[in-house]
Parts: sequence; structure tokens; C-alpha cells
Amino acid sequence: MGKVCFVIMPYGQDADRRALNSAVYEQIIEPVARSKGYEVHRADTRDVAVGNISQSIVTDLVLADLVIADMSELNANVFYELGVRHALHRNGTVIIIQDGYTIPFDLSQYVTVRYTATLPGLAAAHEKITQAVTAQETALALVTPNSETPADNPVWDFFPSLSSVRSTGTDIALQSEVTRLSAELQSAMDALVSQGIDITGRVTQTESILRSLREANELVQKGGMPALLELRMAAQNNDINLFEGLLQQIMTTPMLTSENYREISEMCKDLGLTPHRVIVLREANRLFPNDTSIVAHLAVAYGDQPQPEMVMRGRQLMEESMGIEYRHGLPSATSRTMDEFVPLAALLDIYMAQEDWEAMKGFCLSARDQGLTSNLIEKNLGRALLYLKDFEGAEAALLAAADAEPANDTISTLLSELYRRTGDFEKALVTQEQALIIDADASNWANLGVEILQNGRIHDAEGKLCGPIPRKERYAEAEVIFNRALQLDSSVAFRQLVAKILLNRSLRTSAQQVLADAHIATTYESRELAYIDPKVSE
Repeated sequence: MGKVCFVIMPYGQDADRRALNSAVYEQIIEPVARSKGYEVHRADTRDVAVGNISQSIVTDLVLADLVIADMSELNANVFYELGVRHALHRNGTVIIIQDGYTIPFDLSQYVTVRYTATLPGLAAAHEKITQAVTAQETALALVTPNSETPADNPVWDFFPSLSSVRSTGTDIALQSEVTRLSAELQSAMDALVSQGIDITGRVTQTESILRSLREANELVQKGGMPALLELRMAAQNNDINLFEGLLQQIMTTPMLTSENYREISEMCKDLGLTPHRVIVLREANRLFPNDTSIVAHLAVAYGDQPQPEMVMRGRQLMEESMGIEYRHGLPSATSRTMDEFVPLAALLDIYMAQEDWEAMKGFCLSARDQGLTSNLIEKNLGRALLYLKDFEGAEAALLAAADAEPANDTISTLLSELYRRTGDFEKALVTQEQALIIDADASNWANLGVEILQNGRIHDAEGKLCGPIPRKERYAEAEVIFNRALQLDSSVAFRQLVAKILLNRSLRTSAQQVLADAHIATTYESRELAYIDPKVSE
């Protein structure tokens, strides 16, 4: 029987803590103990009969050659088990604790290994715990019945005459038995070899299995959940240097799923690492070529770059993935074109980024012919026809989209722009207000206030829009709109912007109130702004 190391540590109160503590055991404690020749386990890694868990733990605390106690989280069970170990053994216990936790006063004078549960801190943790284990082994070798070797705990410091449950005589007898059994085993193996039976192949196979398990541990360390958690933390802390280093490590492992790749690409996007984002998604596309979501994300990543050739590469990738064919110089949907939101949205966003309204129109019309009746198609057909100045066709498509999705601020905004271009200001103002109600964007409300100041339209007593109106009344209506904007965004910068707009219209008093952050007496909610259905004739 080889040396045994028993580990006592918290398991964690939630999934994240359990994952972290398991990673500490698998990536820090277990490798160190094994490198020192110990068979290592903790209570949950052994098969124990139901009802005998406590008995098993106490037995392990008594018989283990070495106990490593992780005091992180200051867990009551761990403290109790450490007390049992201290009561029974002068030496042979190593105490460790994560940075961020304070060791209690009673143990503060004894050696405690502090470690950081991060990938960059692995090497330091390994080294410090290895040194502590070596020190305990040295102390154990010097222990005799009259030993003056310093104890590793307060129990034996205060009562040095206690007797260990594992006496020196017992240890000697055990070692003698091990030596005898080892000799018998070697004799049996020699006898088998003499009969032409060689079992060294099985030994080699066992070594291969152990080597594979070590390699698996290394893979988990580089690309498993602990590594992914470390990458997320670096992204959240905006630590670009650490993020880039961890990214190089995690991208060389086969542990990532397609979902992991998409998440990492979004981290790159948030950190402004556009080239890194493309590389991540390229690798994901190579590994998961049939994942349409990966293709769509990659195409959009190409489109977000400033070089026109990169945008075109993203377009070609998306068109090829969706089975698009060109007819009369325009992209056309085919029977292979999928009716999935993410790929469709990505393709249409690329056409919009390139302002290729003919391509968008051609695709949307052909998609109709293929039975792709998505509201996304109608909305973007209306957008394309609007910028191609086919106002009648644009209105029909956008109104159809609005019928299917009335609470869509993009559709209302496009209708507002359509009516503005055709000179129907009343409908333009109504649809713009509808868009604002949906998205509650302060800047858009401020823009509406500017529209009223410039064009002079207001609601009459029946809730209909009319105008032009006198300047004083026009300003009163605009102020109601600006007040709504300030309710949505009361920041200093935004108040300064609104004040500047008011000053340009000689509304000095209103501007001063805005800058002083004065109480807004007239709120938007106190006025019911009626709307005219744009489909109803005037």
C-alpha cells in the first residue's frame, strides 16, 4: 500500500463555487500530491456505503499519511475535520487557503499556504504546496516518542506528551508486511515469466492509461470550464493583455463547443479586438461547418471591418451558405435558402451596410417567390424600396410589416422617413412618435422636439395634427417633448445638449431651467398625445 493523502475542503454552496473548488482539487491539490508519490482522494471521490460517510472520513483522517486542508470559505465541516486530524497527529497536515480569506486567530501562527485560484497562479500554487508537503515529510521522518520536532498544530504544542494513534511500532510492522507482500508478488511474476507468461504488457497498458488521464487533465486546465471562467473574468475586468494571453491558450484545445466560440467572439467584440473575433469565428466555422449561426456571426464580423474587401468576403460567405444564386445580376433566393432568422438577418444587414438597395430588393422579392414570408423580409423590402424612391411599393411593404408586428420601432421609423420624403409631415410625425413610444430613446425624443421647432406642427383639441401654428404655441409643444427626453436621460451632458438646442431658438429661460436641473412641472404623461392611424385616409 502506497502513501495516502486525504483532502478536506469545501464543496461550494452553488454551481459556480462547486466548479471552482473542483478545479482547485483537480488542477492544484491532486497533481501536487501525486507528484510526491501519494494516492490522493477526498470524501466524494471514494465509493462509500450509504450511512458510513462520517465513519469513512474519520478513518481517513486517522490513517492518512498526509492531510491537505483547504480552509477557503471558512467551512464548519472542514474546521471540524481539521480539529480531528490535529487531535490525532503531531505532524502531517498542510493548511492552504485562497487569497481573500483570513485564517482564524487560533491557526494564524502556523504555516498556511496562500494560493490564487487562477490559471496564472497555478505554477506558484504548485510550488508553494509542494514545499509545504516536503516540509511535513521531513518533520514526520524526525518524529520519535521523545521527539522535540515542532508540531504543526496547537493541540500537540500545548500537550506534547500525547500519543499518536499510529505508533512507531505499528508503522514498522506495516512496512515489514508490505515488504513481504512485494517480495511474494515479484516471485509470482518471475514464475509466470518462466512459464512463458509475460504480464508486462498490462503494466504498459496501465501506464498508457495514466498518461492519457494526465493529458486529459492538461486539456481541461487549458480549455475546460476553469479556463473559460478565467477568460470571462479577464473580459469583464477589461484586462486586454490577460485576455489575449488566455485566448492563445484556450484556442489550442479541442474542449470548446460552438456556443463557447460564439461567446468568446462576443467578448472579443466588446473589447474591440475585431481581428481576434474573426480568427475565433473562422476556427469555429472550420470545426462546425454546418452551424448556420457560426457562419452568420463570421459574416457579420467580416462586415464590421473597415476594408470593403472584407465586407464583400462576409457577403460572399453568407450568400454561399444560404444557397443564393445570381439572376440578372441580383442575388436570388433558391429552394436551398433557409428560413432562419439569424442567417436572414445577417445577410440583410450586410446588404444594408453596403447600401446595396438593389441587391436587398432583388433578394427580398425572390424570397417572396420561394415562400419565405418572414416579416423580416417585408420590413427590409420596404427599406430597399424607400431608398430606391419607390415610395408606393415601400409604403405597401412597410404597412404589411407593421400589421404583422405593430410594436416595432424600426418599422415606425422607416414609415416616418417615407412620409417625410413624400411631404406628408403629419403622418411622419405620428409614426415617429410611435417609434419613440416603443424604444423610449432620449435622443430620438430630442430630435422630435427639433422637428416641431422647425416645422411647427401640434395636436389640436381632438388629438389631430395641424399646422403651421404660431411660434409661441409651437415652442410650448416642443418643450413638452424635450421634458420627456430629459426624463429618460437626466445626465449633465444630455441636459447641456438640450439647453444648447433651446438657446439656439432664443428660449433662454427654458435653457436655464434645464441646466439647473429644475423640476419639470409639465410631464409627458400628463398629456395624451393621440395618434392618427397612417392607414386611414385623411
